[in-house]
Amino acid sequence: MRRNLYLRHAVILVVEHTVKGSWGIQINFPHTSASNLGSIIQNQGLWSDLEQPVYFGGQHHVQRCFILHSNDWSSETTLSITDDISLSGDMYILSAISAGQGPKYIRPVIGLHQWGAGELDTEIQQSADSGWLVCNPSIRLIFDYEGDTQWQKVLAQATKSIVDQIWN
Repeated sequence: MRRNLYLRHAVILVVEHTVKGSWGIQINFPHTSASNLGSIIQNQGLWSDLEQPVYFGGQHHVQRCFILHSNDWSSETTLSITDDISLSGDMYILSAISAGQGPKYIRPVIGLHQWGAGELDTEIQQSADSGWLVCNPSIRLIFDYEGDTQWQKVLAQATKSIVDQIWN
């Protein structure tokens, strides 16, 4: 299996994993062609001067912006991922952010990764070839870091989880 270069040192939050397929968003590298969250909000007719970077979420649905955020804000279409982390992709969250009433932690992403039925499980099981490591997401791991620093923090957490499983 040939690994895609855009997945090198990628931190991917798996949002949904079912027998029909899986999808997730990459969260650690700023998007190379998107400007910033303020520009996206302004393109929707709202005011914003936010210069927060937008991150590359994956190679599918590349015209779509999602906001990964803390669970202190939600709308009818917000998808809860964990007890602390949610995902929204509608005008409600952009409007709330523009008005200064959005969630405390946000990470805007464009695009997502998709896998067909059983594909993600196969990739993870063949971890020696694909390089997948798995750990539980947390507010700190998702919102406090980016780039290779975030990858290193997640790598350390995944490694600790593996060692804990061996010794317990």
